[in-house]
Amino acid sequence: HGTHNQLAFAVMLKFFEINQRFPSQQDDIVGLISAIAGQLNCGGITELDSSNRSYKRFRLEIRSQFGFRRTTLASQQLFLEHYNAAIFPEALTQAQELEKAYEYYRIQKLEPPAHLQLERILKSAHHNFELEYFKTIEQSLSNETKLAIDDLLKKVESEEAEPGDDTTEAEDDVIADAPMMCPSIIRFNELKKQTAELKIDAILYEIKKYERIQSLKLPQNIELL
Repeated sequence: HGTHNQLAFAVMLKFFEINQRFPSQQDDIVGLISAIAGQLNCGGITELDSSNRSYKRFRLEIRSQFGFRRTTLASQQLFLEHYNAAIFPEALTQAQELEKAYEYYRIQKLEPPAHLQLERILKSAHHNFELEYFKTIEQSLSNETKLAIDDLLKKVESEEAEPGDDTTEAEDDVIADAPMMCPSIIRFNELKKQTAELKIDAILYEIKKYERIQSLKLPQNIELL
């Protein structure tokens, strides 16, 4: 039992030294256990049992050795405030957000939550951030602008996909190199399209799209919200 705990402590210590956090079920530590077991000339475990009472003491000792603290409700609130102000506005991927989270905890010398728990925290916080962000944008729009956006998103019958239309989204977003048929009213799907070549009719079409966007009268500071 003593050899078992010695190996477990050494594995937790080395993993923390490398990653500034303790291993979770999502981490593959079989190779690390094997390497350290070879150095200590012992064996007997293939994974860490988080229910082992001794592991709680090991975590405390290792945190203390590296000058780290446990995450509290207060520190987690500071973490979320930092994310709302500096990370979520960058529109990162979930993997990038998770990486930034671990970086934050390393800098603050805090033991991060378990991997799955941290993912749940970020997912919930990101959802709340988006709700507040969209609410802020909606409140900044005038009634005139809201009506103009509603009109922009309307579809006309000629814009509906015909049965059997098997064009891809990428093909739909690019205007073919053919005589351009400029619609009388620019709708949202036209705004997304890209021109294949900058011929005179394509340039005039892009100008018309720009004027359509300008007609929405969006707040000048909308990018700063």
